[in-house]
Amino acid sequence: MRVVKYVFIHPTVGLWSEFKNKRIRDEERSISFFLGVFIKESKLSYEEFDGIFFEGSNIYEQPISVQNRLLVVPIPMLEQSYPDEIDRISINDYLISCLYVGINKMKQDYNQLTNLLIAGIENFKNDEYVCKWVHKKKKLGGFFVELRCYLDVSEFKLSLVVSSLDSRVIFDREVLKTSPNEYSFKHRFKDVFGDGEKLYITDFFNNRWFELDISKLGKNLS
Repeated sequence: MRVVKYVFIHPTVGLWSEFKNKRIRDEERSISFFLGVFIKESKLSYEEFDGIFFEGSNIYEQPISVQNRLLVVPIPMLEQSYPDEIDRISINDYLISCLYVGINKMKQDYNQLTNLLIAGIENFKNDEYVCKWVHKKKKLGGFFVELRCYLDVSEFKLSLVVSSLDSRVIFDREVLKTSPNEYSFKHRFKDVFGDGEKLYITDFFNNRWFELDISKLGKNLS
């Protein structure tokens, strides 16, 4: 059995213009990532797939199928209806309207999964159409250290937050900003650690790319 943890929403290759196809593949990541994490936390699993692909198609009447471990749900996605401006609310409202077409198509055979998708969409809307998560949290010496992530339709941001043991924030800085495409950021950060003098952030190749002199924070991290 595979836990469902991925969601994608975009048109099939060649259906849209190159420009808007690139835009939607970046701009759908915040809601898709949010829904993937939300479903993953439920531990809902299936034998055949671990992700859902809501695929914009000219022949959206086609039945749901499983391909490459993805539940493929054909849906209508009109390019001319996609917002021209990069606006968080209008873009996500468009995507949500497309999702609901697919959800209605799924509900007879995948009722539990569709209920989770609906609940996840409502949570995403309540969070103002932003996906936020904590990538790493550690207690280092007399501090809590966190790598906090922020993802919306226009950008991804990584912040380093250092708090005292009584949860008082004493350092909060944005250390990385990229496009919302996961290929732009997913390998850029992996861990945070201290050596007694400095605090370091590393990438997936364990290269240090950010450092903070922890003596300026007033305590020693180790």
